[in-house]
Amino acid sequence: MRRYWSLVPVLSVLLAACASQQRADKALKETEAAITAQHADAIRFAPTAFNAIVESYQAARKAYDEKDWQAAISAAEDARAKARQLPPAIAEGRAKAVEQWPARRDSTSAMVSTLAARLAAWTRTRQYPTGVSAAQVRQMQQAVDSLGTGLHHAQQAFGAGDVAGAMHALERIQQRAAQLVRESGMAPRNPHGS
Repeated sequence: MRRYWSLVPVLSVLLAACASQQRADKALKETEAAITAQHADAIRFAPTAFNAIVESYQAARKAYDEKDWQAAISAAEDARAKARQLPPAIAEGRAKAVEQWPARRDSTSAMVSTLAARLAAWTRTRQYPTGVSAAQVRQMQQAVDSLGTGLHHAQQAFGAGDVAGAMHALERIQQRAAQLVRESGMAPRNPHGS
């Protein structure tokens, strides 16, 4: 009988470890759910706050993998606490994006319009920059037409309340327009040669 009593402390430690692991499992799952629920808007409107949450989650995951249950629980709780403060940061970022939308949309539209006008003038006069062929200009015109369509879709998305989607589309349009400016030779030349 005494042999069995000597196992009681060992069993107690094992049960406590199992309970801690279960609490760590639960904490990680709750943290993952909090991150997933807010991911799309957070990455767009509050990236710094979201990255802090992800860092805390990664610390929790690392501690869990090292079987440091208490550290995993603590880091997961830290991540969830940060996640609870994310909605105001997202709302602030969204409000700022809504405020900036008209200026960003208009500047992008102007860039696309300028690009279209320049390409149309080249086609009309048949005078192309050095290294740019008529076929390349036609391809660029098709690309500019698709940018115009993209602007229209971005505006529709914004009007429908998809601020994140509209801003993302606008950024892609700006990047593609800038690429077309470089490809066409319209980008200002650097006087220093670099």
